[in-house]
Amino acid sequence: MTDRYLEIMYRKGKPLAAYFCLHRRHRTQRVRSRPLGDGLVADYDESGRPVGLEMTSPGTTALSRIKEAPSVLEESVDNDEVAPLKAA
Repeated sequence: MTDRYLEIMYRKGKPLAAYFCLHRRHRTQRVRSRPLGDGLVADYDESGRPVGLEMTSPGTTALSRIKEAPSVLEESVDNDEVAPLKAA
């Protein structure tokens, strides 16, 4: 079972942004962000642990680019987890 989930925000029917949340821990806050390029931003908590991956343009962010971020995500990404991005 995974705690990860994907949120996609839309505006006027078009994808505006997406966020791949890595942990659902209560009160986990982002305190630092690191741009990864190509519209991807990694967010970290106070202990340096990755908490999420922001996609500033989910309609153009390649799924392969997300899958190249396992060092940030700490584990591989399953196709089912990011499948909604294909529709966005």
